[in-house]
Amino acid sequence: MVSDTVGGVLHRLLDVTFQYLGWLLAVLIAVPGVVLGIGLSVDRTQQVTARLWANTPAVLADSPYAQPANGKTPADQQVDLLAELLTTDSFIGSIVREAKLDGPTDPIALRDDLKKNLYIGSEGPHVILLIYATSRPDRGVALTKAVVTAFQQAQQSVQEGQISIADEALTSQLRTARKEMDDAVAAAQQYRAAHGPDTLVATDATYQSLRLLANLKIENYNNLQAQADKATQYQSAIPAVQPGVLRILDQPQVAPWQLNLRGNQTKNALLALLAILALELMFVYNVTRRDQRIRTTNEVFTTLGLLPLGAVPNPNPKGK
Repeated sequence: MVSDTVGGVLHRLLDVTFQYLGWLLAVLIAVPGVVLGIGLSVDRTQQVTARLWANTPAVLADSPYAQPANGKTPADQQVDLLAELLTTDSFIGSIVREAKLDGPTDPIALRDDLKKNLYIGSEGPHVILLIYATSRPDRGVALTKAVVTAFQQAQQSVQEGQISIADEALTSQLRTARKEMDDAVAAAQQYRAAHGPDTLVATDATYQSLRLLANLKIENYNNLQAQADKATQYQSAIPAVQPGVLRILDQPQVAPWQLNLRGNQTKNALLALLAILALELMFVYNVTRRDQRIRTTNEVFTTLGLLPLGAVPNPNPKGK
């Protein structure tokens, strides 16, 4: 009985659906289409694009100033750096100063705008792509140029910071190594002066250990000194190779208009589609409940209180 009741309800729902199928499909297609068309027609958003070239110069590849790769390409490293800088107030302030926009600009609003509308990605191991979506192309070009300029300045500042940190660490290590070397040499010389001529201390185990320690400290100091000399050479080369670390390939410019089906217009059309589909389901359900017409054979038997005795085959199955 339950299965018959459920089957009857489903049969009535399908019957009502097919009765109004043309209208239901027309509304289901027309409304989202109108929403999408209106959204595309009123949308004035354009894209400002720019491309940068990121590289690690060969002269700095094995220097203490080179950024660790961590399995990432130069473009990926710079993309991560720019995305991180866009979250800082100082970098946003640099963009505001470089853009020189008309009227006051709220840094917080600008940061939110860039977070929402600025795309940063890599096109291969060296090319960085910037896409800024805006309804004001002139302002978008100025902002994108400001982002690129501020990024180049920040990248140079980061490089200078790495140089400062590496120099301080190397200077500290060199100072410590020099003191340890002088102390070890002085200890060996004092022991030798206090224990007689070379013939007596030549077989002295204590003197030999002091001498070995002094030689090790001298070797360590010489190695650090060689690293310091090499670092000085790298440091002198940085100003010359800095432009090659990050340079502009394509200046920021307004891209030709293209149909974009990934924006809010498509999202609104999908929401309209879901809303119309829900309304149509409610319409079919309500019509089914209110329509008391007999639509199935089982409803005939139930309404008249008849018992089916059998099924009579169609005497003319081929329509003859």
